[in-house]
Amino acid sequence: MKNPLFLCRKFIRQIQKSSVKKVSHLSRGLTLTSILTLTSCSLPQEIDSSKLPVSFTGDAKIEVGSPFVGVSFHHSAMIPQRVSFYYPVANSIDHSRDYWTRDTSYVADWTLKIGDRPLQIIGKEPAPFELTPASVSFIQEKENFHLKADYRFCQNKPAMILTIQIMNTSDKTEKFEFSTHFNTAIRTCHTFQPINRAAS
Repeated sequence: MKNPLFLCRKFIRQIQKSSVKKVSHLSRGLTLTSILTLTSCSLPQEIDSSKLPVSFTGDAKIEVGSPFVGVSFHHSAMIPQRVSFYYPVANSIDHSRDYWTRDTSYVADWTLKIGDRPLQIIGKEPAPFELTPASVSFIQEKENFHLKADYRFCQNKPAMILTIQIMNTSDKTEKFEFSTHFNTAIRTCHTFQPINRAAS
């Protein structure tokens, strides 16, 4: 297979020759076409990703993912309401009962116990976040601890990576007990019908 750059240059030369032959019969539009072709066939420039992240601290509906899997968050909560798989089949992990109350259910439960204090539910309150088209990071400062959740997505597999960090910010050593429970029931895409068994 020929080098794309070689083919591009060959195409440009052909355009330039035809422009010279026809410039006396046509308007300057042909010359402009040649300039646009030269620009579009130039080597791609390195993408500056420094301006991609968007930070927000209010109530938001967030959708982020890859071509294979995506997640939906309501009210800026760290735990998503829906995990959608687009390949190899279109199914979702979603526990909502109807469209209008879809912001009240979660795909997981996170609990944290610090020392001898009561068990507390975390991850369902609004949290500041930083969003790109393919990732989202939530950061929340709580009393005596710092909570961070990062969602990343595989480029060529229907999978995502969730990283949870909890940091003790108190002035003493504490025992932290963190537990997660993932509600992994699957529903057909865009319906509320659960899938209880594999297709026969």
